[in-house]
Amino acid sequence: IHDRKYDAEESAILNLLLQNSDGKAFEVGHKRLGDFLGYSAGSSSEEAAPDPWWIADDSLCLVFEDHAEGKPETVFSVSKARQVALHPEWIRNNLPQLCKAEITAILVTPCTQTTKGAIPFLKQVRYWHLDEFRAWMKNALQVLRDVRRDFQGPGNLAWRTAVAERFKGAHISPQELKQMLTKTGADCMKVVNAKEEDV
Repeated sequence: IHDRKYDAEESAILNLLLQNSDGKAFEVGHKRLGDFLGYSAGSSSEEAAPDPWWIADDSLCLVFEDHAEGKPETVFSVSKARQVALHPEWIRNNLPQLCKAEITAILVTPCTQTTKGAIPFLKQVRYWHLDEFRAWMKNALQVLRDVRRDFQGPGNLAWRTAVAERFKGAHISPQELKQMLTKTGADCMKVVNAKEEDV
């Protein structure tokens, strides 16, 4: 409602998601971005829990594994691949209202390499390169700012229709976002032989 508070939250999200040194801070920013865009976002500090999750409704949930502190040359580990592949099961076990929902696991990482053992798990996970995620995030925030500027008050059906179309075009709305992320980790990562993996 208030420009100052809006600007402060937008700035905080950008700062959290554009830094590379603190993985936990990135996760906080990712959760806050989900809330800002209208999802019901959550997170947990439990061991092996997902990073944030974004709930569209009782039929669709996007659940993320954030690996923002990784390096492009890092070899993505089997253990991390297994962890992210199990995130939908964690959601079903811990959020009963989503037990029948479609739950899409998404890996956000700069990594482009993994080992052969990780591939079966990565086939179950959508891949979002960190640079592409950040570019999408910046555009999503700009679209939100634009439609907010045009808001004339509650009950304006023309504005709501226009916003829905803008959100679809920018892949902010749930189905369009899910459809944009069609490639799996197995599709996008090169298999290499490595003595050391990121753990």
